[in-house]
Amino acid sequence: MKKSYKGELILLFTSFIWGFAFVAQSKGMEHIGPFSFNVFRFLLGGITLFIFLLVRRFLTKKEERKPLISKNAWIGGSLIGVVLFIAASFQQY
Repeated sequence: MKKSYKGELILLFTSFIWGFAFVAQSKGMEHIGPFSFNVFRFLLGGITLFIFLLVRRFLTKKEERKPLISKNAWIGGSLIGVVLFIAASFQQY
């Protein structure tokens, strides 16, 4: 039986990203405030997510396409995003 190491590799990659993020946060805080840092951080994440949504939309067949994001997803995502931004700002501060 062949064992797959995909899960372990993904966890290892995640830990590297997490570790490098702490270094980036500490260096970033030397130059800008916590709210500015989080604005740029969340903006970068939002732009990245939007690009993935566009790529997914254009890779699906035209007759199978749905709206990028439903109204409920916009409302729920916005509320969760605001709460996450506040929590991250408190943590960063």
